[in-house]
Amino acid sequence: MTPQATLKLVDLMTEAGYVDRTDSPEDRRVRLVVVNDRGREALATAQAFHDRFESDLATSIGGEAAAGVRRGLELLAARTPVAVPGGNGRPPR
Repeated sequence: MTPQATLKLVDLMTEAGYVDRTDSPEDRRVRLVVVNDRGREALATAQAFHDRFESDLATSIGGEAAAGVRRGLELLAARTPVAVPGGNGRPPR
């Protein structure tokens, strides 16, 4: 991500109440971004959703097949441009 895109994302997360900005105790030029209680709750909710989804998928198609789906999606994300969440910035081959 570019510094500008990162700043925009941090601004949006701050406005939404998921993170707080604080001054760095070591360097007055630095502002730290800290996940707050609302942000931690959102992360826990997202993790619980993903855990339930994977469990339901494993129940539907079997554990081995569900693991294969996960591996396939991880490989796809690794080959996807950075504009897609989870992408690595490299164009697909």
